[in-house]
Amino acid sequence: MEASEVSRLIEVVAAQAVTIDDAQHQLAAITRIESWCAAAKITTTQLVSALASANPSISAEHLLAKASHSTLADAGKAVERASLAAEFPAVTTALGNGVVTPAHVEVMRTVTARLTQEQRSMLAADDAHIASFAAAMPPDKFRDCLKRLVNRVTDPGDDVARFVRQKAASYLRHWIDPTTGMWNLRGEFDPLTGARLEGRIRNKLEAKF
Repeated sequence: MEASEVSRLIEVVAAQAVTIDDAQHQLAAITRIESWCAAAKITTTQLVSALASANPSISAEHLLAKASHSTLADAGKAVERASLAAEFPAVTTALGNGVVTPAHVEVMRTVTARLTQEQRSMLAADDAHIASFAAAMPPDKFRDCLKRLVNRVTDPGDDVARFVRQKAASYLRHWIDPTTGMWNLRGEFDPLTGARLEGRIRNKLEAKF
C-alpha cells in the first residue's frame, strides 16, 4: 500500500463520523492502517534482528521492548513474526496492502511454532495460497485452515491421501424443485476449496449488505 493511500485512509479516519456508514468506513480504514503499520514494524524488526546478528552487543528484543514500551516476551514474539514473514512474502505483502490483519500473522506464528525449519520451508511453498486464505476469512477460520495445511506437512502420508480422496469426491449440482419451483444448490468440497469458497461468498455478502 502506497503512502498516498495511507494518507487518504488517515483523512477518512480524521473526518467526523455522522452515520453508521461513516463509522463503518472509518473502522475499515483503521484496520487497513493497522495492517500497514504492522508490516512496517516487521520490516524494521527484520533490520534490527540483522544488526543484532552482526553485533553481539545489540539485543533485538531489548531494543524493541524499549522502543515500543512492551515486555521482552512481546518483543520476542515480534522477532518471531519478523522471521516468519521473511519466509512468507505473499502474506507479508497482503498485510502491507491491508487485506490481511496482524491477527492473521499472529495465528501463523502460534500455529507454526513447533515446526522444524524443513517443515516451515515446505509450508512456505504454499505461501500464495495461504495469503489468499488469510485475506478471505477471519482469523479463527484461518487458524483451522492453516492447521490443516500444517497437518499435511507434519503427517503427509494419511493426510495427503485423504485430501486426494476429498478432492476427487467434490461436486456441485443445482436443480429446480418441480413441486416448489425453487432453485436448489448442493455441493461438497475438500476443506481448502470449501474455505476459499466460503471466504468469497462472505466477502460478496458483506460488500452487498
